Amino acid sequence: MGLANSFMRLYLKRSANKLAKTCANPLASQKQVFDAILQAGKKTEWGKQHDLEHVSSLETFGANIPVQTYDELQPYIMQMMKGESNILWPGQINQFSKSSGTSSDKSKFIPTNPQYLTENHLQGSTVSMAQYYKHHQDAQVFSGRGIIMGGSLSQYDEFPNTKIGDVSALMMDKMPSVARPFHSPDIQTALIDDWIIKLEKIVADAITKDIRNISGVPTWVLVLLRKCLETSGKKSLRELWPNFELFIHGGVNFEPYRKEFLQLFPDGIRFQEVYNASEGFFAVQYEPASNDLALLLGHGIFYEFIPLAEYHKGNMAAVPLEGVQTGVHYVILMTNISGLWRYIIGDTIQFTSTHPYLIKITGRVSAFINVFGEEVMVSNTDKAIAKTCETIPAIINEYSVGPIFLTNTSKGGHEWVIEFEQQPDDLQKFTTLLDQNLQQINGDYEAKRSHNIALQELKINVAPVGTFEQWLAQKGKLGGQRKVPRLSNSREHIEALLQLF
Repeated sequence: MGLANSFMRLYLKRSANKLAKTCANPLASQKQVFDAILQAGKKTEWGKQHDLEHVSSLETFGANIPVQTYDELQPYIMQMMKGESNILWPGQINQFSKSSGTSSDKSKFIPTNPQYLTENHLQGSTVSMAQYYKHHQDAQVFSGRGIIMGGSLSQYDEFPNTKIGDVSALMMDKMPSVARPFHSPDIQTALIDDWIIKLEKIVADAITKDIRNISGVPTWVLVLLRKCLETSGKKSLRELWPNFELFIHGGVNFEPYRKEFLQLFPDGIRFQEVYNASEGFFAVQYEPASNDLALLLGHGIFYEFIPLAEYHKGNMAAVPLEGVQTGVHYVILMTNISGLWRYIIGDTIQFTSTHPYLIKITGRVSAFINVFGEEVMVSNTDKAIAKTCETIPAIINEYSVGPIFLTNTSKGGHEWVIEFEQQPDDLQKFTTLLDQNLQQINGDYEAKRSHNIALQELKINVAPVGTFEQWLAQKGKLGGQRKVPRLSNSREHIEALLQLF
């Protein structure tokens, strides 16, 4: 395994060099992707309908192809899933990553052809590990094993040649045989559909192996780690896995969970962030000392950006990469080499640098509260709750926030449901400080809270441990890739959660 680790270090160096090259030549990298997409798109039904034959610039590209939601692309995707060729992309695509998102009960099926799976998802994962090895000369991840927490694969009933599943399952299904000895459990176990059965089998295997790293959504990784500790009978995870070194996380803000991970590994472990989803692998942590993410510009995606303020006004005019500014909230548009055209991912970001292009994720297009003009986003609440837990010792598992609407007899506000791993000693003090921290972070919320004229102090409901897992189970969303909707402009999620306790 030591020899294997040395070999992987040399192999990963090429990926780190490629990222450095694209960061140094970002616009050239994006133009190369753009030109390749246009050339391929001309051969499709979509290309004929949108006259891609006469598109040669970004201006004509935007004029010919409107901004797309999933609902608008769905009829074409359904044709592809039934085996039809040359619809959104040349040839036949027979694998689709399934995404239920965080705010919708409706599944989305994202076309994921072998080229895109390799050039984007698999290479994106490789680049992430390459960055880790670049900055840590003592890295020994490939001297042991990493835990994989994937989804499941199934056939599409209307066309059995079509595979559908979480993108993690598609990646594992195509994992090169040379990489499999570095992962636990075996692929067959990792692809089991039943989450409860799979969890038991992963734990049974992991506690017998030399685990060095794990990746996934923090909530579900914590479920797995606690189960491993309980089943092994060890006093600590360091006793169980003395060589464990790295947790790769993505999907949600990690700060509310950092303290809990450090309790499980009190002598410390390393963390690395990625930005990946069913639609693509978008960015990797650029440097260990910063959470800024380097946008992957040479991996099969052409990007455009709509200022969030304009998007909320209905203005879909997008700017290219060279037109972005730091500090502005943007909605991401992506066009890729697998048939998504000017597609709204649903995430919002800010650029923290344009030399190189570095970003941070700030939330979801649909995940915000602006009932009273307060414009609170997930990045605000994540930061506020992390800051509050630093001052008043507490650890959270999950949270979700919705509005309290104004009535003739009562003021409006925000209602939180929080599931604590460790509750604060004084909940009222915690509530007040959380409200104050949110005001400090968000000036619009502070203005609406002024003198309690429009908004009253936020309200916290303490949920019993397991409430959010129960809620996700009811919605059929158990599993390592599932996420809880943090904010909503309606009370739908809050009311459903409150009914469980």
